Amino acid sequence: MANMSGLVSGLDSGKIVEATLKQKRIPIQRMEAQKVGAKAKVSKVNEIIGKMNDLKTKMENLDEQSEVLKLTGNTGDEEVLTVSATGDASPGSYDIQVEQLATHAKYRTDGWASKDDAVRAGTIQISVNGADDDFDAAEDVVSITVEEGDSIAAVLDKINDSDAEVNASFVFDGTKYYLQITNKESGFSRSLDGNGDPDPATESSDAAQALVVSFNGTGATGTDFDFGSGGNLVDGDGDLVKNAKVTLDGLDMEFQDNSLGDVLDGVTLDLVETGDTTFEVTRDKEGTKEQLQGFVDSYNEVIDLINKSVAVTENSDRGRTLAGDSTIQHLKNSLRDLVSGNLDNMTGDFSALSHIGITSNGLGRLTLSSDDLSDALEADMDSVGRLFSQDTDGLADLLIDKVDAYTDSLDGILMDKKDSLNDQVRNIDKRIFRLEDRISRIESQMVKKFSRMEVTISMLQAQGQSLTGLAG
Repeated sequence: MANMSGLVSGLDSGKIVEATLKQKRIPIQRMEAQKVGAKAKVSKVNEIIGKMNDLKTKMENLDEQSEVLKLTGNTGDEEVLTVSATGDASPGSYDIQVEQLATHAKYRTDGWASKDDAVRAGTIQISVNGADDDFDAAEDVVSITVEEGDSIAAVLDKINDSDAEVNASFVFDGTKYYLQITNKESGFSRSLDGNGDPDPATESSDAAQALVVSFNGTGATGTDFDFGSGGNLVDGDGDLVKNAKVTLDGLDMEFQDNSLGDVLDGVTLDLVETGDTTFEVTRDKEGTKEQLQGFVDSYNEVIDLINKSVAVTENSDRGRTLAGDSTIQHLKNSLRDLVSGNLDNMTGDFSALSHIGITSNGLGRLTLSSDDLSDALEADMDSVGRLFSQDTDGLADLLIDKVDAYTDSLDGILMDKKDSLNDQVRNIDKRIFRLEDRISRIESQMVKKFSRMEVTISMLQAQGQSLTGLAG
């Protein structure tokens, strides 16, 4: 039935319906505001979770003493040796003689006029560290099949795509292409004598076995994959592969690589050239300060965001903030307790951040005193490192556990808070839907009633006019 909108009665029924529905929608408006507020809170909780996880990442990079404390290596002659050090190192100075650098075993074929030249079909066998020329002693031999019609370029690709621990490349002398195979590892594994020491008598044979390559041709066409006069080379002068040999403070050493990471704890020596020099490992106070300042900055980002999320100003909508939220307040308090209290089971001079110049202000933010930290590093640098890295009692592990307790995807406290807020949004949506449906039905009923009223009035007016006509 159509709404006649007061055509007969003179009543503006449309405005009456509109005003009635507007009044009915006031609860919906309140619920929409609650929904906007709940969504705003979810967004703030997500931001806090993100900053908490950033803090966790920072602490994961400070849970080892070598990551907290910075040391630096200095060498007397960088053309002979470069030095790097981590917090696992100990300060000290050393004399070193680099007598020989480690080299890579290499094989080179005879020259080819073109990379597209066809190779005779057959099998290439490659062994690293362990085979003689007949592969009798080989443990890990890689076999590569050369198909009929394969070019030398295709063979190079097959070598590089295989499991062999080598690299294959072309060397061009201006006229011919030489395929060169290089052991990825430098040096060679030495045989040991009865005392467990490298056996000098086997050095030549061990070096010769650092890389062994052979080819067994079976095809009828193409050129053999032949090393000819190329053979096993190192420096281009026919020498066999070499190990690095150094003397450190009078102690002779031999290694397969030119980067020595096991000679001194936390120190890496990169050999550059033969020669004599000195090097030293010293404490890097400025580098350590930068690490700890990075922790302070990351922690303060969390605290600043928490403070911002609970702040209420004259013009702010409290319903969109986390002001008064016990979960957020408890998080801030628990973080403050961790960084401002004494840490249990600490060994050394320091058991609290305040002992090394890191203190908390009234807002919960941390500040670092450079002078106080310098004094602490001078007094007991290792104890500074242990504040963060000591087993499960260090601040790094404690903060990581705290972050996990709040942000774990399954049962984290902040995740539960976010789920609860999202449930509120869904419940509000359901209530709004039900109320909108009810208002829609009210509107339909009112329109029908006003329409019927107009029809009734119209009929009564018609009857009245008829009666008036009869009376006349």
